Amino acid sequence: MARDFSIVKIEDEADASKENFSIPRPGIHPSASSVEFYHQGERVVEGYCLRQIWYKNMMRFFGAKLLKKDISINFARAGKLGKWIERGILEDWAKAGILIDNNIKFYDHKYQMSGEMDAIIRSKETGLLTGVEIKTFAGYAAEKLLFGVSRERGSNKRMAGRPRDYQFLQSCIYAWKYRNRFDNFRLYYHSREYGKRCEFEITFEKRDDNRHTCCWEQVKGGDFKVLDDGPVRMPYAIEDVYDRSVKLLGYINKKELPPRDYQEECSPERVSALYDLDKVSFAKHRDWEKDPEKNKIQDKACEYCDFREQCMMDDLTF
Repeated sequence: MARDFSIVKIEDEADASKENFSIPRPGIHPSASSVEFYHQGERVVEGYCLRQIWYKNMMRFFGAKLLKKDISINFARAGKLGKWIERGILEDWAKAGILIDNNIKFYDHKYQMSGEMDAIIRSKETGLLTGVEIKTFAGYAAEKLLFGVSRERGSNKRMAGRPRDYQFLQSCIYAWKYRNRFDNFRLYYHSREYGKRCEFEITFEKRDDNRHTCCWEQVKGGDFKVLDDGPVRMPYAIEDVYDRSVKLLGYINKKELPPRDYQEECSPERVSALYDLDKVSFAKHRDWEKDPEKNKIQDKACEYCDFREQCMMDDLTF
């Protein structure tokens, strides 16, 4: 019967049976970047946990058998959808006559880092070259973060749109790598649901200690609900991001398990620091204040980590 034929089933079977014959190069990727700094006396990590990236490297390059959460086919297809949208964006830019190149690969021998930047475009009006990293997103939480809210429900806090921290760090690597070849660098977002878009310019400011503060600035013309005036300076430098990469490589090369960067249960001091950085929502913070035991707060990185089960039982060197 006709109803016995399912396109969805065929897609799922094809995805499940697909073999990967690529031979990865040992090392790390800009998408796995992270940084650490202190706020209110608490150590804060933004980006990926060193331990999570270490686990991935142990599996890929050393054949370690680790407990890893299976990724659903639907989740994997959401990632494919992002790639399809990216190809459509690149086609639009090519038709507009601004696309110079795309999917530019590079390898940094010093940091054993291989990456792929999405695009280079040239302005017809000014002739300036711009590097671009393209990201897609979906859901209310992502939209609230990227576009901002004039008054957060409950707290009435004004929150300007901002990039996702791990995607900002990845883009900082590209912007720094090509800082002498491009006139500027953009992190560009496109919704997978309603077509909303926004972009952030990424810059660096030299400090007295010769390190360079990472900065982002909203570019007018997108679908922002709340705008900040001028660049937003982060509490860390691009050199701090590379320092974390060096630390990670040390753990990988020695096959030594790194300490956990995030916490399954946050202390009151940590909750206060994360709330001040807008990393804990007003609703979660309110519930935690009412009953800390019942409404414990954990770092989001632990909540969604593929290696969470392995991490909770693993305290030994590999």
